[in-house]
Amino acid sequence: TVRPVITQGPYGYTQGVNVAAQRADSASLLNLITRFAHLRKQCPEIGWSHWKLLDTGSEAVVAIQYDWQDRSVLVVYNFSPDPQPCQLTTSLRPNSRLTDLLNHTENRPTTDGRFTVQLPGYGYKWYRLKK
Repeated sequence: TVRPVITQGPYGYTQGVNVAAQRADSASLLNLITRFAHLRKQCPEIGWSHWKLLDTGSEAVVAIQYDWQDRSVLVVYNFSPDPQPCQLTTSLRPNSRLTDLLNHTENRPTTDGRFTVQLPGYGYKWYRLKK
């Protein structure tokens, strides 16, 4: 049996949403998923490591730290539509750095290993922890 190609509805082909248009748009979902796939490949800690949940002080925010072979990655996700501030405590020393893997900015923890993250609604951050 042969089914006809879907031409209408949300799953149908349209002139406005296709691979060529998605590749040309740097803010498209296709390009976002492609960037995350490349970023994920740069973080073997996520697949190979021991992980631990960090206290965020917010029920809407989850933070997971992955440690593997003297390397660490920290991912923080906000599951709320509202912006959420959270304070995280890591095992980092005060002279350590947290590099945001999405926008390449750096953050430093306070003297007690804490740092603050402000997440927009449904926002997320990925950090490389450098000791």
